[in-house]
Amino acid sequence: MKPVETVVNNDSADATPTAWVPEPPYEAPEAYLSHRPPMLLISRVEAIGEDAVTSITTLGEDSPLAPFREADGTIGNEWLIELMAQCVGIWAGSVGRASMATLAAQSPLADVGLLLSVRQTAFYVTTLPATGELVITMRRLLQDGQLASFEGEVTYAGERVAEGKITVYQPREDEMAALFGNEP
Repeated sequence: MKPVETVVNNDSADATPTAWVPEPPYEAPEAYLSHRPPMLLISRVEAIGEDAVTSITTLGEDSPLAPFREADGTIGNEWLIELMAQCVGIWAGSVGRASMATLAAQSPLADVGLLLSVRQTAFYVTTLPATGELVITMRRLLQDGQLASFEGEVTYAGERVAEGKITVYQPREDEMAALFGNEP
């Protein structure tokens, strides 16, 4: 992964710090996510911006979703929430880490993120086709330290198949034991 840094925007009079944004070509999804197959469901990163991220998931026999296909080759719509969450994870693994650099200086950020809530979600299909591509786009609504809220959608062939809002939390390493009950 490219180094995380905070960039200062010198175009404004107050030189407001802005987040580091990686440049294309983007690395493979696993460079930004702690997920590994079979739970790494994103095929490639399409775009990463300061407030938005877009990723692609292929559908088909060799796709990341292949292990979860029904007998007819289709995929259930319940996977769309995980795709949105992993898309946000890509943002958190790049831009988000830079914007949380001050917190990370206190204690390193954990390699995992937590999906806290899914709200105002609508599914426009019950299953996904056996082949093609899903485009997942998520936009940051707000961020307060390690907590962030995003809204976005998943499209197939230009048609929206799902939309919703998710809230995520990026724990620090020193919080992991308390969160998962493994206190020394």
